[in-house]
Amino acid sequence: MGLARAARDGGVTTSGRRPRIVVAPDKFKGSLTAVEASTAIADGLARALPDAEVILVPVADGGDGTVEAAVAAGYQHRTARVQGPVGNPVSAAFAVRGDSAVLEMAEASGLRRLPDGQPAPLTASTYGT
Repeated sequence: MGLARAARDGGVTTSGRRPRIVVAPDKFKGSLTAVEASTAIADGLARALPDAEVILVPVADGGDGTVEAAVAAGYQHRTARVQGPVGNPVSAAFAVRGDSAVLEMAEASGLRRLPDGQPAPLTASTYGT
């Protein structure tokens, strides 16, 4: 049975079980983080299929939003003062669980960390990461 029919039937499948739906989006770059996107999708599903079990699993491709996705997966959010791309001190987020850590290059060395957003290809560095 499709979800459209389950929605019409109040969220119950023909087997009598409620549907289990995994929502696992990446970010919608420039508009929503993976966590915001998964929450918005879950809100819509809750209205359409009130009896459905919705499991949120925000994901990331290793770029922007990776730390946030790791925190959503049970990692602890941390910050550290590190050297930014042109040597300036910046506060960068990372995530920790046990003896594992998730780092996001953009947090310490990304373009948004450049003063006034000015590229510095000859002098910028990822040393702080």
